[in-house]
Amino acid sequence: MRTQITILLSFLVTVGFSQVRPDQFLEQTDPTNANFEFYSQKGGAPRRATWDNVRKRMVPDAADTVAFIPAATGNTTNLGNFVYDSLGALWYIDGLGDAINFSTTGTDVSFDSDRPILRVPDVGDVIGGSSVTDWLEWWYFVAPTISISSMSSPVEVGTTNTYNVSGTTTNTGGATLSAGYFRQTSPSTDTLVSFGSATSYADTIVFTPQQGGSGQFNALTYTFQAKQSWVFGSESGTATSTARTVTGVYPVFYGMSSTDFSDTGTYPSLALGTAAYSAFTKLVQAEGNKSVTLTGTGYIYYFVPKTWSDFTLSQIIDHNGFNVTPSFTSYDVTISSTGLTNDYSNVAYKMYKLNTTTTTSGYEYDFNR
Repeated sequence: MRTQITILLSFLVTVGFSQVRPDQFLEQTDPTNANFEFYSQKGGAPRRATWDNVRKRMVPDAADTVAFIPAATGNTTNLGNFVYDSLGALWYIDGLGDAINFSTTGTDVSFDSDRPILRVPDVGDVIGGSSVTDWLEWWYFVAPTISISSMSSPVEVGTTNTYNVSGTTTNTGGATLSAGYFRQTSPSTDTLVSFGSATSYADTIVFTPQQGGSGQFNALTYTFQAKQSWVFGSESGTATSTARTVTGVYPVFYGMSSTDFSDTGTYPSLALGTAAYSAFTKLVQAEGNKSVTLTGTGYIYYFVPKTWSDFTLSQIIDHNGFNVTPSFTSYDVTISSTGLTNDYSNVAYKMYKLNTTTTTSGYEYDFNR
């Protein structure tokens, strides 16, 4: 009987408490809380932990660099680590060998904020972009601007005028520039300088307005402008300079003379030729009301070019503030220039002449249309 009980206990021990060696454990390739647990003993006390509790305590190592850019899948080194590749991009290589590029998924490794903020968003603005970097860079961007130097105008018809035109692009926000040009925009379109992505340009314009002129820069009016395309992230546009216009005009003439330029005997058909051009002061200005100062003895004269849209005076006000228009008579005359690079001839003017001689001394007269 004792022998039978001993055999039975040996059998129970062998069957109920058989052991499996560690090298015989089945590998759990997809551990979860449902199918995996950790068991241990510390200080004589048994312990167990779920997969999630162990996993959240694990911190990946961060390698300084790798000599290659990891493939999207199939990596065999640095598993479970963050690494910087040789280009400075941050990657995480998970336990399956898949690589995630944090430099392009919105996790910014570094950002240069040591510069002036150039704009701030308003409520309702849509920034665009697709990453945190796009959002941050938006604050430090302002659209480029382009300048153009001044071009004095108007000038007298028949003269030669040289303009050294230049400009620069201010690109504080660091946009990508392209297709820059300096162009004549009127009376026809003509690109004078192409400067692409450069931030400056220069050109020389020789403006020679002529009576009946045609050809490059010989007509009476031209307009110039500079433009350059730009791109910054999802934004794009065109930087456009101020438009500069140069104009050739026939002058206003004024002054005093004892000569009677209304004498048709001396000036048949009142063709004054170069006599009036030489006798009077000229104003090279755009059309409009004028105030002039008169000093001398004789007739008061005022000549308005009939190229103006309105060359008829409504009021002539003397230095005392009196309306003296009835004391003047108007005549249709022609005037020719002398001494210019390209003289004009027989240009139609409206001449206003005081009916009697007088003496002035620094008197200011207003000639209003």
